[in-house]
Amino acid sequence: MKKSKKLKFSISLDQYDHLSEKAVQLQALLSTITGPGFASFAERDVSEQENVLWLAQNLSNEVTQLIRR
Repeated sequence: MKKSKKLKFSISLDQYDHLSEKAVQLQALLSTITGPGFASFAERDVSEQENVLWLAQNLSNEVTQLIRR
């Protein structure tokens, strides 16, 4: 069994707040298109579904960039 490595990094409070905000937004968006929210999402126009998924991708990319700073 491999030992986990602990990473330490430092970010400003403003960066942490921004990262937390984007992560919560992504979590809320994904909850509307998975689980109980999927039926409603599936009834949407394909173009609207694509736009929602594009938004999720953008939020995910932003969270990743904020983590890597």
